[in-house]
Order: sequence, then C-alpha cells, then structure tokens
Amino acid sequence: MIDDITVIIRSSNERTEAACYAIIEKQVHFKNIFVLNEKPFYNAVIKGFKVGMEQQKKWTLTVDADLLLKSNAIEEMIRRAGSLKGDLFIYQGYVLDKLFGRCREGGPHLYATRHLDKALRILESQPDSLRPESYTYRIMAEQGYSYHVDTQIYGLHDYEQYNLDIIRKAFFHSKKHDKPKLVKEFLLHWLDNFRDDCDYKMAFLGLTYGLFYNGKLEVDAEFFEKISNKIASVHSIEEKDYLKSNQWNGTFVDRIINDHLKVQGLKGLKKKQLPKRTKPFLRFNLFSRVRRKIGSILSALGKKMSDY
Repeated sequence: MIDDITVIIRSSNERTEAACYAIIEKQVHFKNIFVLNEKPFYNAVIKGFKVGMEQQKKWTLTVDADLLLKSNAIEEMIRRAGSLKGDLFIYQGYVLDKLFGRCREGGPHLYATRHLDKALRILESQPDSLRPESYTYRIMAEQGYSYHVDTQIYGLHDYEQYNLDIIRKAFFHSKKHDKPKLVKEFLLHWLDNFRDDCDYKMAFLGLTYGLFYNGKLEVDAEFFEKISNKIASVHSIEEKDYLKSNQWNGTFVDRIINDHLKVQGLKGLKKKQLPKRTKPFLRFNLFSRVRRKIGSILSALGKKMSDY
C-alpha cells in the first residue's frame, strides 16, 4: 500500500465516483484519499493544491471522478515520475477515452508537492482562466519546472457515465472543437457503434444539438445542465441507475486497456516535455566548435583567445 502520496478525487457527482474511489483505495490507504465537490473547476484545482500542501506527502495526485484507473496505475506513475531527471512539477500519461474512441493525453495529474505553493500563487493570479491546470503547468515550465507526458495508459475516461453527462459533454465538444476533422472523427466513431452502445446515441444527440445551436454560449455548469435536461426531455430519455462500486474494478479496466493495445498498440502516443531541453553534450559540442572557429580566425590575425 502506497503511503507517500495524497490523492484528490474531484467529483461532480459522476456515476463512476464510487467505483473511482474503490479502485484507488486498493492502491492507497483511505486516510490519504480526499473527495472534493468544489465548483467551479477553478476552485476545485485551488482546493486540491491546498489539500496536497497541508498533507505534506511527497506526491499529490488529482483524479477526476469520471476516470477509472488501472490496477497498478498509481505505483507505476510514482515509479516512472521518480526516475525522471530535472525539476519535475507534473507527470501524466494517457487515458483511453470512450467518446474519442482512442487514447488521448490527459487523465490523472501527479504533482511534486514541494512545488505546489509556487503553482498556487500562479493559479490565484489568473482567476478567469478557463483551463487553470494547463495554464499553471505552462507557466511553471517557463520557470524551469518540467511537465512530462509519458506513453503509458493509466485508465479509462468517460466510461459508464450518466446519460445527461454524456449529452452535456458531447454538446460541449461541438463548441469546444472548431476543427471539422475532429467533429467528423466523433460522428464516424459514434455512428459505427450506435447500435451496440446507448452511450453513443446520447453523444450523437448532444453533438447534433450543439452543431445547430446558435444561442448564446455560457461557460457555466448550470447552462450545460439546462441544455442536457431539455434534450433528454424532448426525447423522453430515462437516466441510468446508480453504479455500485463493485460493478467495476482495476482488473476490468486492465482488460479493456489490454484489448485496445492488442489492436492499436501505442499508436498516437508520444512523449512530451515542457520546457524542451537540449542535451548538455550537444550544447557543449556546439560551444566548443564555435570557440575553435573563433580561435582559428584570431590565430590567422596573429592574436590569441587569451588576448581578449
């Protein structure tokens, strides 16, 4: 059982909250797990940082309640993050995303707790940021604290969510992504799986309504909740039952990820690090070559480097 970590589960009453907690509790002692229901998301990020700082563990992991981690995810994240050189601030990998139908960068964020005080000051200086986490790690990267994305899949995202949540997210995706190629990717994937999985019917409804919606778009949870409720009412959609914690476990998550890897492999997964660092020996060789070139020019003029 891992002890030197604080785990923050950020919840908006997702259907998978109990399952998310149960999977994590098998990897981390329950005393180190905290569930937050802060709104809006900006407040949840700030509260998560503060809880991590208060607990004073080496690592702080934030997990949204719509994520289901694989059985050894936390141990693997700590091991791989701990092997990295440089002043690491945040480490993460990929998740297998149901709505995208593929793996995408994101998921659990593993922070080096010792840097959270600095990150908190950056975050609090930008209260209007729409993407507070990504804004913070980019500013931290500019100051030399690295953000590392690994080619590892650590869990599932948006599996077993409530119908209303799927409709809401799909509606949001139609407005969030202005690239026709990505919207087309959504539609083709959802239509291919339309008959076998009701989740894709919900997603198709949400995206379609979003594409034809010309009203004012508000970046507010209540706005999207009203939209999804209206769509569900028009189509007489019944909500799913509550998902019990024992209906999903880490082994089940492992099997889905492994089945995906058998077909797709690590296709599309790339390592990334901010800031991008030049290897020291390349910098040294370049400097040496420039120095030698200048030296040869000065020599031809009858001078030495020591004369300057």
